[in-house]
Amino acid sequence: MPSNPDAIDNDILARIAKGTKRRRRDISLLDVSGAMRRAYDKMGSLKQVAKAVKLSPEMVRQFLKVCELEEGVKEMIRLESIRSVDICYRLSGLRGDEQITLARHIVDKRLSSKDVRDILRYKVANPRTPVEEAVRRTLKSKNRRVYVAFLPLREETYNQLLRQTTARNRITLVNACFDRLSAGQPRTGIELRGRIIVLRLPEEGVPVLRGMAKQLRVPLKGLAEALVSARLSGAQQ
Repeated sequence: MPSNPDAIDNDILARIAKGTKRRRRDISLLDVSGAMRRAYDKMGSLKQVAKAVKLSPEMVRQFLKVCELEEGVKEMIRLESIRSVDICYRLSGLRGDEQITLARHIVDKRLSSKDVRDILRYKVANPRTPVEEAVRRTLKSKNRRVYVAFLPLREETYNQLLRQTTARNRITLVNACFDRLSAGQPRTGIELRGRIIVLRLPEEGVPVLRGMAKQLRVPLKGLAEALVSARLSGAQQ
């Protein structure tokens, strides 16, 4: 049974403090993560651990993910080629060879946390794209202007989307509605914020987006509604 904060021994607290409370971390991220894991195993709650070590639950979650990374990535951490907990947490969103490949790019190209976030956002929006290509396209577009479209769904369509999909495959369905943008005009990001689909793409992709709306004979702001409702009803595009 999980115990209380007093059950965390001083060695665990000292290791966590050395890795989180100083401007320069004196121990490996893996050591901090291991100590955080032992604290979590004793207490059984992110909230309790966060209170005991004086960090936010989200920060505790990030440190816990470090010890779950692939062995090849852990070796880069041991060598201190990767020292950012935020980067490690982002890497945990990938699995197997993809995770290791991105980690190597991080080290070789000295990528920042923002670079990694952008690469993974691109990867989520274009799941079939290999990691190497996601890195190349993301870095190539760093200095390009990005167009952001906010495309609403009607309340009834959104409720139908909730009924017919799980949280896991909902964004997959939304992604599939905009597959045409992947042909030469890749999306840089897509997300669902309630009834609003937020679509990010290079500026030169805007004519393709407008062309999709024109073909369906709807205004641009009605494009997501037309695509998603058709997909949900099984209509062929």
